[in-house]
Amino acid sequence: KENSNIKTTFQMCISHSFKNIIKPSIEESENITSITIPANVAAIEECVPSLYPNLRSISVDPNNLFFTSLDGILYSKDLDQLIWFPAKHEFSTYQLPSSVTYIGTSAFNICHKEQSNAQSMFSDYSNLQSITVDSNNLHFASIDGILFTKNLSSIIRFPPNHQLSTYNIPTSVTSICNSAFSGCSNLQSITIPTS
Repeated sequence: KENSNIKTTFQMCISHSFKNIIKPSIEESENITSITIPANVAAIEECVPSLYPNLRSISVDPNNLFFTSLDGILYSKDLDQLIWFPAKHEFSTYQLPSSVTYIGTSAFNICHKEQSNAQSMFSDYSNLQSITVDSNNLHFASIDGILFTKNLSSIIRFPPNHQLSTYNIPTSVTSICNSAFSGCSNLQSITIPTS
């Protein structure tokens, strides 16, 4: 039974002693579609993004010294870290800014409820079809809408709603990030190069 008292917009609660976000219950978090991060939040636990499978946007109090929001996506204040891309963001194509040098390990992931915070089990970014990277970015690259490290040695994220049904991993790739292909319902086969 759905709780009619749960709001779809959630003002994050914080612990004033630690300035960390206090996580809501799973029942509450599944109904939240937008979040506002207050000025005094200084840290967000790595797997907090996984608790909000229906989140569409994030806003940040302009007086917050650690975080900022751009197009409803959470970044570090200086825009060099992508912290949290909401699972139900309206974007079908996302362009990574040139300033980003680090992507949080849970930025694009939804963790399975029964698993520990460190284990990203699946993603539910139903709108995301393509990720592009600003050509001036020194750390990341995109080929055919798929996110790689700049030197193309690692696949970071294959968008879950990408239109490809088959994919040949480039020969330059030597590693694939955890959950890089999770939630890709259109993808029927992946070919890994022999060398």
